Amino acid sequence: MTDAWVLQRRFRRLLVAYPRGYRRRHGDEILTTLMDAAEDGRERPTAAEVRDLVAGGLRQRFRLPVGRLIVVAALLTTLTVGALGAALGSVAGWATAEDVPGDGEVRGYAAVAGGVPFAGDVDRFTWPLNLHPSTSVHAPEFLPGWEPAAAEARLTAAGWSVDPYTSTAETSGYFTGREDGTLEVVPTDVTRLVAERDGLLLRVFASSFRGGPADVAGRTALHVMVEPAQPGAMLPLTLAGAVLGLIAGWLLAVRVGYAVRRLPLSRRLPLTVAGLAAVAVLAPLTVGTLRLVARALGQVGTRPTGDLRFEVMPVYYQYAHNFTHGWNAATGLAVALLVVVLALALRPAPAPAPAPAPEPVTD
Repeated sequence: MTDAWVLQRRFRRLLVAYPRGYRRRHGDEILTTLMDAAEDGRERPTAAEVRDLVAGGLRQRFRLPVGRLIVVAALLTTLTVGALGAALGSVAGWATAEDVPGDGEVRGYAAVAGGVPFAGDVDRFTWPLNLHPSTSVHAPEFLPGWEPAAAEARLTAAGWSVDPYTSTAETSGYFTGREDGTLEVVPTDVTRLVAERDGLLLRVFASSFRGGPADVAGRTALHVMVEPAQPGAMLPLTLAGAVLGLIAGWLLAVRVGYAVRRLPLSRRLPLTVAGLAAVAVLAPLTVGTLRLVARALGQVGTRPTGDLRFEVMPVYYQYAHNFTHGWNAATGLAVALLVVVLALALRPAPAPAPAPAPEPVTD
């Protein structure tokens, strides 16, 4: 095995940095230039050659075809795939959350918050992809003398990290039990309290009636929810998914852009229209997802407390929050995938063969 052969093989490996089509058109020319410039006996590319080949290959992979429409399409595609990447990263992050405890544990946590045993049924709610389930239990009856400060003290003693509670003066409707279904408006203090322990969030919602019928005045309706806290891996994985999605979206736009450009107008136009339609269908989900990512970034370096914990929902909700979102996501992604497959699979029409030269006329 000669030194020149070894060097040429290593140059070919570096040329993989360039797109396949570019290598097919210019690879031999680049390789010949590199080999001619290399001194005899050298087996390895220099650091400068490695840097130039890798940088040149990346430039070609990220370079768009010429045209304003392809630039707009590339930007839209990049944002769309970036948002999808953030959603997938959010899924991966929430998959590391703590499991929801059993009914007995939920009742025990609620009993600490309420100061009385909870024996009722525990309702369980399954959110999209079953990644953020929650439980809910109500106090068996209106509680006399419940105080948020005492609940905070009990939870703290039980090892919970308790946020400062908030109380607001509101009004609540209370059915008096009369046959005519009379609804009496009762002045109420509404208290919200949030505590965290062992990767779980405990939310307390209390409505303390300051008046009304004798069976409710001075008593409190208590509702307790237990759900996973936001895992520490959620934000890093969401951001990593967004960055990888943005890069993949741009590279995809470049690849599809060159493929579509080679097609005749009769094929190029339908693919372009279908691709823009897919982006339009996904646009509300893309915008909503990127807004959630921005809001999550706004909390970096801070510890959300109290009601602020409600502000940023899991990023993947935009794609699976309800039937409409799920249908739009499935439709838009299916059309986009079809456009990509067709753009890469279709081949440009062969160029017409040149007309044969006329035969010389002889006498």
